[in-house]
Amino acid sequence: LISAGIVTCPFFEIFTTDMDLTLIFYFRLIVKLLSSGVKPEQKLSPIFASNGLLCSVDWVKRELERGNDYLAQWAKKVFARWFDSTADKDIVECYGEVMNWVNRQRQFYDWAKRDFASGADGWLLAYAMVRNKVVVTQEQFKANLKNKVPLPNVCRAFEVDHIDSFTMLRELGVRLVGFETP
Repeated sequence: LISAGIVTCPFFEIFTTDMDLTLIFYFRLIVKLLSSGVKPEQKLSPIFASNGLLCSVDWVKRELERGNDYLAQWAKKVFARWFDSTADKDIVECYGEVMNWVNRQRQFYDWAKRDFASGADGWLLAYAMVRNKVVVTQEQFKANLKNKVPLPNVCRAFEVDHIDSFTMLRELGVRLVGFETP
């Protein structure tokens, strides 16, 4: 279950948008999937999504589509059918639980709580809770942060597993070739 900050694109391009980090990771390498027979020219994100290994939520799609860039086009044209709806009653109820927890936390500034409520992260977490998914984000747990509600902090509070993009790739069996070690 990928957050807006982690987007895998054709021929293995990873973008980490400024929603999570201000850095852009851009790798254009030949990718080889172990025991899969995937050709390098194929787009990896739809392959993993069609096998049920990757998905995201409608709120993440909306965040990505706000931009007028490659990520917006990717969300609309390449990955569109794997953004699942958060309109399910159980997901809406879990989102309410998530927001109640966030609003009870005294460590975060009120404006940071409002920012969290207006974004996709709470919906992503609620979806993960209901569908038993792992959240993929580049954000890190930060116990004392006040000016942002980090997604991993909320994941930890609700005992939802979260990993970074490199762990996801390792668990999916993606191997970057061309970097031989002596």
